[in-house]
Amino acid sequence: MDWARTVLCPTDNWCALFGFGNKSFTESTDFFVVVEGHANAPSWAQTYGGTHRDTLRTAALASGGGYLLVGTSQSLFFTALKVISPSRPPRPFVVNIDAAGAPRWALTFDSLVGEFFGAALTSDGGHVLVGHNPLAGSGRKSALAALKLSAGGQVLWARAYDFGANAVGMAAVPTADGGIAIAGFTAADDGRFLKTVLMKVDGQGVPLWARLYATEGRNGAYSLTEMADSSLVAAGSADAANGDRGVFVLKVSSAGTSVWAFSFEGLRNGQAMHVIPGHGSDILVAGRMADGPHGGYDGLALLLDTDGAPKASLVLGGPKDDEIMAAARWNAGRYRLVGSTENFGAAFVDVLSVVWSPRVVAAEVLSNLDPKGLTIEETAAPEIARVDLRPTAVQLPLSSIESTKLAVPATNR
Repeated sequence: MDWARTVLCPTDNWCALFGFGNKSFTESTDFFVVVEGHANAPSWAQTYGGTHRDTLRTAALASGGGYLLVGTSQSLFFTALKVISPSRPPRPFVVNIDAAGAPRWALTFDSLVGEFFGAALTSDGGHVLVGHNPLAGSGRKSALAALKLSAGGQVLWARAYDFGANAVGMAAVPTADGGIAIAGFTAADDGRFLKTVLMKVDGQGVPLWARLYATEGRNGAYSLTEMADSSLVAAGSADAANGDRGVFVLKVSSAGTSVWAFSFEGLRNGQAMHVIPGHGSDILVAGRMADGPHGGYDGLALLLDTDGAPKASLVLGGPKDDEIMAAARWNAGRYRLVGSTENFGAAFVDVLSVVWSPRVVAAEVLSNLDPKGLTIEETAAPEIARVDLRPTAVQLPLSSIESTKLAVPATNR
């Protein structure tokens, strides 16, 4: 089984796909990276992990042409000071690799029991990771957390932000003014999202602003991007009027003031997993929707104009499950979409990689696409209690990282 989670296309000539496989190329669950070159053929591919279960959540570009891989681990690692045994819940696992796939450093953290879902390369060559971490003594299960790493993997600062409720950070993006924008949601104790959270912090993690965005039903953001005009677009899922879920897209100004919001309710049980700037001023949303009478999911992509109006759409799938988890802008007006599939000759679950050239004509838009404008109840977050976390980065010897060069087999088109 292989699931793709992220795609990065730093140039028009090549892309890198990131995910994790379970007993596919190795005997355990490991991160994988596939870097494509000419004509989308794999240039190199490699796995990274330990003795047991290593699950990738996201990846980001790293300084020097490399990549940062972020996820969780339940593997056994021997370090100079201690043996890190498999544990539950899984602990953070971060691997920095160079442009050829060789590990440069790998680490986990002491005194952090949460998880990171988003990562962003900062202008100094370091990274900000966002996710959640419990606040001791608060009675809550999670607080939105952010951690800054140097280019060499040293922890520069780590903060938890107390919104007075469970909160999770899902995505982070560097902004043109040198800050970091963060998206996520507040959540009930059962983990279900309640309201979207957007905030912006400076280079030291100090909040510049933070806002909560409520709709008539529940909503939550899974992804965030900055547009050329410095506005921010968040995407995720929201309760629909019929009791189902719809793809949720929210645009705000650079100061967090809502501009517009839509729920695409014609997409039954729709979820937006990733949003990026499209070509020109367009917005591309990738995700999944319920697969009609078959159950499960189909992969989904929506191309929106700057005002949130649909321009083109794609649904891709078969009788079993398919999903699109990430997208990247590519050359000649095209896009790269990646996710997973159980169809098209997949052995069980395989990576799904798509090149989409949207035709912006009426016939290309789903006939049942039903954008509903949402009224946003926007409130400044209450005084945020910024709690300094004190994690220690535990460097993992590179000799303990099990890495396998892959010969990626021929694919089905």
